[in-house]
Amino acid sequence: MKNTSAGDGGAPSSSRKSHNSNGSSGKRKGGDKATKEIPVVYSHDGRLMAPTPLGAVVDDAVKRWYMEAERDAMRGDVKAMALLGQMLMEGYGCDVDVERGRQFAERARRRGYRMERRDREHVNGTACEDNAMQHGERVTADASSHGNDASSLWMDCVFQVNHYSHAKRLMEYFEDESIRHVVFPRGAFGAASKAQYLGYPRGVERTGTYLLMFENVGRTGKEWVDWMDASFLQHCVNRMFLFGGAYEDGTASSIEDVVAQLSASDGIIKEKESAPVRIMCCPRPLEKEFLDAFGDDGVFEFHPVNFTRTLHIIQKKDGSFRYCLRPACETFHTKPDGDARVAGQFCKAAGKLHEALLVTGFWDECRTKDARAIDIGAAPGGWTHQLAKDMHTVIAIDPAMLHESVAALDNVHHVQKVSQDAGPDIDRIMENATKKEVDLITCDANRDPFMLGKMLAPALKYLRPGGMLVVTLKFRGNGARNLDKSIKALSDAFTCDITGMKNLCLMANTQNERTIVARRAI
Repeated sequence: MKNTSAGDGGAPSSSRKSHNSNGSSGKRKGGDKATKEIPVVYSHDGRLMAPTPLGAVVDDAVKRWYMEAERDAMRGDVKAMALLGQMLMEGYGCDVDVERGRQFAERARRRGYRMERRDREHVNGTACEDNAMQHGERVTADASSHGNDASSLWMDCVFQVNHYSHAKRLMEYFEDESIRHVVFPRGAFGAASKAQYLGYPRGVERTGTYLLMFENVGRTGKEWVDWMDASFLQHCVNRMFLFGGAYEDGTASSIEDVVAQLSASDGIIKEKESAPVRIMCCPRPLEKEFLDAFGDDGVFEFHPVNFTRTLHIIQKKDGSFRYCLRPACETFHTKPDGDARVAGQFCKAAGKLHEALLVTGFWDECRTKDARAIDIGAAPGGWTHQLAKDMHTVIAIDPAMLHESVAALDNVHHVQKVSQDAGPDIDRIMENATKKEVDLITCDANRDPFMLGKMLAPALKYLRPGGMLVVTLKFRGNGARNLDKSIKALSDAFTCDITGMKNLCLMANTQNERTIVARRAI
């Protein structure tokens, strides 16, 4: 166990030093540099509950601006990505993290976005600090209204996924209204929007590519691509096909009909020399057939890399085709060397925790300055590492060793015991802390689902009212048939009132896993 303890009087996580890519200590801009942080508490109507120094109010506003930018960036807002990158590199409202800041800035740059000078100046601190709150409100308003001019141009969006199970999980996210607005682009769905399975394309085996269509969706095609480029869904959606909206689409019964209809369209021949085209088909082998059908003297000049337009084509189960010619900026396909599910992840398991916290809306709650968590069955430390990035204190419980890089983290406390015997150690770690409860309890242990209740029950007394519980159920063979019985056994073992228990099939779950989320009753 580490000699450092959580007995710091509840000091905020911002008081700890971080290190940038050059190894220097990270510093934070946006408030008092050397003074102790003063809590800023607002009433329900936005007024301060007690007299508070102006510097503390400004510092709190800047931090909230940073958290809003990070939240929107994780949801795919390209403007927020650029803003977040600059904030991280400058330490504005956060600790300096140059490497992570460059990653977000590069993502925004790849999507064609450049920050305006006035925005860079605000982040660099040349604007008045007492305008920080107003500036944060302006940025949030701009991000939420971005693209409204095109929202009336409803279009259809088709996801090509690896397997039917992925399409089913996406459908579940769409049908759950509490999750839909978190997972998908904001403002993308209206009263007429719906999702439907298109099935396996003709000629594709039942274990391969599957198509799921979202009908009558809003936002522009580029905004959908920007969102997907930053979303955790990019790891299961291979390609995205867009039809309609600002660009006319068509249907045809054969490859020859598609070629004939496009050849007869006005304006295409005039653009041939200046607008090379890339063909993107599902199923993919059709791309060669279409290239052969168009021929070298056809209406298009084709190029797989240097293109300005993309021809989206899908073949349905009945053999018919749907196609649409769109700008290159509305092209999404998974990169062969795609990013990790979570930047800087210790192992793949981090993707499950990140997704679970994101879709439940607990992402922001667990990232406050004094947030604390208990990770049961923590070794080798994948979830512990992920939690330690954003939380003040993480208590990792497991008799086995943590990976040395995880055990070395200042805010990680390893209790090398089974959870049933860890109570005295947890009490000792938290004895000097102002907050004696934790906000989150997690468990990704590779144990029989029927045994997890006994592991979790002793720790539940430390979970604050309203706190979140995230547990992975791992089945073997046909064990998933006992899912309902496993959930009931888990619930029966709890020693406190648990509410809102939900069974999630995350995109990051394997076919033999389910994730259970719940809260302690208030």
